Amino acid sequence: MSSSHHALWVVILCSNLFACSSTSGSDGDAGLQDAATDHDAMDSIDATNGDAGTDSVQLGFNAKGTLNTTEQVALADAMFTNEFTSTLLPRIHVRVNGGTRSQTEFPSDWSDAQISAWVALQNEHNISLVYVVNGNDTPESQAAFIQHWIDLGARFTFLELMNEYYKRGYRLGDTSVDGVMHMVTPAIYVDEILPAFVPVLERFDLPMFAICAPKNDEFFAAWNTAMVEAFSTKEIMRGLNVTIHLYDYGEGVFDYNQISDLRSLLPAGTRIAITEAGNLDPAVTTYEAAAPLVVAHYEAILAHLLPGDFLFDQILYSDYHPDDVATLHPDFAGLTPKGEAVVQFMREQE
Repeated sequence: MSSSHHALWVVILCSNLFACSSTSGSDGDAGLQDAATDHDAMDSIDATNGDAGTDSVQLGFNAKGTLNTTEQVALADAMFTNEFTSTLLPRIHVRVNGGTRSQTEFPSDWSDAQISAWVALQNEHNISLVYVVNGNDTPESQAAFIQHWIDLGARFTFLELMNEYYKRGYRLGDTSVDGVMHMVTPAIYVDEILPAFVPVLERFDLPMFAICAPKNDEFFAAWNTAMVEAFSTKEIMRGLNVTIHLYDYGEGVFDYNQISDLRSLLPAGTRIAITEAGNLDPAVTTYEAAAPLVVAHYEAILAHLLPGDFLFDQILYSDYHPDDVATLHPDFAGLTPKGEAVVQFMREQE
């Protein structure tokens, strides 16, 4: 890939764009059409060189990579060995430092032993890793850390440019909230943060993800309105793809059409990545109760995804009590009932 912005594949975390579809008027059409041409070359990029295949939906797990790393990797190793075929594993990606931890952990919070454990898992099973960039660090520090991972043998599918900056804590600059060290608005993100990080990270020739919001409230919609406008007006956005975090909180009928609504507003060929998804209904308190709901949620999401899109399960491993979201948990010496259902769902996609 070229180091220019035109060759970047940057995936933006977006949704609820149906609520802001009026921003896709004729003034933005030319910019979006030009950007569409940047997607045409992606289909020929080999998955081992930082991109994922486009012949099927890519699957994966969101992980808290520093949480009991030795045990977590051992349980994941057993799962991949016993439950996944050699033909399915290349479609599996682990978002190794996902979620809030991505914005609270710095290079000093990772040891070489932890990194090497994840790299060994990757190499043993021919899976790939995803790295979430910490916007509370400097671009140069994050680039050096990514390079350190690569030097230790890591293969990254893509980089995500921070995590869920559309949330209330960032909007208010409320530093009492985990991960929030300063205010982030759509304008700050598009005009200051992305221009600071993207040029520094271009050296890796990796796809990059930026942020939009899931369907929620007026503030999330306002974030997405700004992001959609940026597609047609900001050079930094050219050739980007998108992702959505989709959690079902049990609040009425879930709007799965938001995925297709989003796709309809983006340049042809834009990929959609669901890097976090799951059931967070507070009324659901057991793995057994969560299992069918999670699978039904993923099946409904999958119906709106196309080959080359991504769908990641929340979450790979936890040792928390109580817990009903983990795929792997030490109390079960591996797969939880929810995890068994998720693994079966993934096997059925082969």
